[in-house]
Amino acid sequence: MIKCNLRKICFEKDIRTISELQRITGVSRPTLYKMFDNKDLLTVKLESFNIVLNKLHIKKLSDLIEYIDENTEYK
Repeated sequence: MIKCNLRKICFEKDIRTISELQRITGVSRPTLYKMFDNKDLLTVKLESFNIVLNKLHIKKLSDLIEYIDENTEYK
């Protein structure tokens, strides 16, 4: 399973709304909602992740998205 940490990152960077996030990144609202809510992440283009990484000054892709083995209990 792929998990996106965008909600946590936005909280840490004091970005409170999807509208504000869209203004900062230029990424479409539907794509940001997918990333924010961890839904249909496999349909999000890598370019969208790349834009979010650059615009929010996130150093590593692994800070934004992570792989969680579904066979391992997540704690």
